Amino acid sequence: IDQWTHPDIYVADVLFGAEFIDEMLVSDLVETDRGLEEAALPDPKSGVLKFRPVHIPEPGPPAAVGQNFIDAHEIIRDRAGLVYFVKDIDVGPWDRVDVHLGYDGPVKVWWNGRAVFEGPGSSPAKQDTTSLHLESRHGSNQLAVALDTSGGEARGIYARCERAWNDTVQPSVS
Repeated sequence: IDQWTHPDIYVADVLFGAEFIDEMLVSDLVETDRGLEEAALPDPKSGVLKFRPVHIPEPGPPAAVGQNFIDAHEIIRDRAGLVYFVKDIDVGPWDRVDVHLGYDGPVKVWWNGRAVFEGPGSSPAKQDTTSLHLESRHGSNQLAVALDTSGGEARGIYARCERAWNDTVQPSVS
């Protein structure tokens, strides 16, 4: 089967696939014992926090355990505090996107500067623990996630983004 003899299969794949975000800017550890109480919207351009790109070593199939994980363990190094993940996501001319997250510590999430979710993590992190149905703007949209390291036990996050196909704007947690 190829895209020339069965174009409908490839069109469906493009329309319904939620791609994993394979690289994000990740901050240095902000040492704190207060966790998400201290979390504030990060600004990578301000210079207050130092950020570096962290990427998935090799993207894998969506259901593969341990694949597609943005691992910040080298930054966290078993220390308590917060680590921020930031990604500018280009969005086409549609109004809404679904952002799917998995995380192994408590998180706070911002979309275009607005807090949209806060919740506990599970260890190990599971893909698509939380799905957020968000309003977007045409062009660049910013996803920011604060991860509480749970005393140094947390390692990172999973993140996927796709065009939304329904009209309700509600975060759902499974």
